[in-house]
Amino acid sequence: MAGTWLWSWANDCFPENVVAPVRKVKEFGIAEKLRELTEDSSPDDEYLGWAMTAIAARILEAKGAYRCPRDAGGYTYLLYTDLAFADQAKRLQDKAKIDCDWHGRGYATYICEHLLAQPAQKWFSNAPHEEDPWPDAWCGSCETLLREQGEWNNVNEKKANIKVLCHCCYGKLRAKADPVLQ
Repeated sequence: MAGTWLWSWANDCFPENVVAPVRKVKEFGIAEKLRELTEDSSPDDEYLGWAMTAIAARILEAKGAYRCPRDAGGYTYLLYTDLAFADQAKRLQDKAKIDCDWHGRGYATYICEHLLAQPAQKWFSNAPHEEDPWPDAWCGSCETLLREQGEWNNVNEKKANIKVLCHCCYGKLRAKADPVLQ
């Protein structure tokens, strides 16, 4: 309804995969005792919608937002949490997907448990490219084992203890890697 801010978790017209990430905004509001982030609705003016969208974007680490006009008056505010060029999106549509507790649905990526525990170290992997923007990655210890074995096998894979992450988590961890070591 025009003149009312309504969070998506209180609006039954949105599917669960849309609502689930926004519930993290509500959880943040509860933890920080911010009433505006926990109440289903609030009286709206021309500024509140953008203010709530900006707060949600920060909490959810969104890449951007858009305000869509609605036929009945008012607006729907959308957050973009992942961006890709159309041709890249088409290439990636066959890539395995996983559900991430933080980022929602994402592309599956694989790293050794040592990088997950200490992402600031040097990352070993193939170079990222259009077909594989998030290549499998491993640490220096796993690289040493790989060179000793000459290939990936049961011995070094067991020591690597490969973990599956969404591409957003992968990107955040890889960004913590020491650029001098890369």
